[in-house]
Amino acid sequence: MAIWIAIILGIIQGIFMFFPVSSTSHLALAQHLFIWTGQELPPPESAEMILFDLVVHFGTLISIAVVFRNSLLRFLHDSFFIAFPTILGATLLQALTVATAAEPVTIGMGALAIGFVVSALVGIAALYLVIHLLYQARFRYFSYYVWTLALVIFLIHI
Repeated sequence: MAIWIAIILGIIQGIFMFFPVSSTSHLALAQHLFIWTGQELPPPESAEMILFDLVVHFGTLISIAVVFRNSLLRFLHDSFFIAFPTILGATLLQALTVATAAEPVTIGMGALAIGFVVSALVGIAALYLVIHLLYQARFRYFSYYVWTLALVIFLIHI
């Protein structure tokens, strides 16, 4: 995986993790788009891409800890400590699966590390924005985005 692709996928994860849309679906859409345009990338359902997806999810989990480090509400505290071992455990198991697979590894440690860092940094900014939007009750705008995205995907597949 090229570093610039890892950066873009980290940005996608960081942005969409905290908005009321699926970050995993957006990662898969972007991965399919990269493959469709001829970029060297393992299929989204491959063990390597699943590992990459878990790593960037872990990055956004770290962003929760950063944003709420001084004021964890009980709910956020409990959610974080439930999600942390689950995502970390899944990431480690997937890394073991990739490391012991017979296929050659095509996603380097650099791409994994950059995806992690970018998703964490973008996740911090996105989480602050989500909090701001929650206080202003402006989440309805995401429904327009979801409808537009669904229409675009539908039209592409006609």
